[in-house]
Amino acid sequence: LSAQCSEKNIPVASAETTKEKEKAAKEDGEANPFGIASGGGTMAACDDKILRDFKLKDGVTIARVVTSHDEAPVESGDATIGFFPNGFVERSMIWVKGADGTGPVEFTPSETGIVCRYADGVSLTLHFLADPFKDRGPQFNTQLGTCPVRFVGREGWISTGDAGLVDVEPATLASEFPDAVKRVKGTDAAAHARDFFDCVKSRRPAVCNAGVMRRSHVVAHAAANSWILGRTLGFDPATETFTSGGKPDAEANGLKKRPEREFWT
Repeated sequence: LSAQCSEKNIPVASAETTKEKEKAAKEDGEANPFGIASGGGTMAACDDKILRDFKLKDGVTIARVVTSHDEAPVESGDATIGFFPNGFVERSMIWVKGADGTGPVEFTPSETGIVCRYADGVSLTLHFLADPFKDRGPQFNTQLGTCPVRFVGREGWISTGDAGLVDVEPATLASEFPDAVKRVKGTDAAAHARDFFDCVKSRRPAVCNAGVMRRSHVVAHAAANSWILGRTLGFDPATETFTSGGKPDAEANGLKKRPEREFWT
């Protein structure tokens, strides 16, 4: 990853300092990058680098990048994300696994959670919590928000959630964070609304588009089926069918839908 000032002017959002937006910014505690009107501004070019280059860890790849100035997701070549003073950053999404079009191939339930294994060996663990919407300590940091996620690697882990905060272990990993980082709440409805309006103009898919959200829910329901049956289930993400021992699992596949009432059949 190479970080440097732009060598050309790139269209970005231009700030409108109206009294209404200044008031909204004060109520929010700080300037809101998602409340900025799009179009009209440029990012001035400069010569020197402002951040150090960063080499991705072995096994980590970037599959896709989409930003507010892209008409379509960038899946090859160079992708540009704009960074601004005071820790602001252009609205963007980065896919590091490229698994939106697929899903786990095996689900294994236990008393503490469900392990969802992908074909490349990466595991996703869904943890059972006594009260997921209140205190989740000491296993998880409740302050991270209602939908926390933890990424575990060979050198430690990093957790974040919809509150926009970040936890790392060991603490020394925090030294790799940029000095100024803008924390954005994932539950900010204005961000999703802004993305939708941008998509209406650009015709690109929304960040939380129907395909992505459908896949997310298919994985959740497939995991729930393994828990309901109390046993490991194989799964084919392409056909969305369950297997057991390499053979079709009639009982599990029967849970994919409920019997229809006679009036509606």
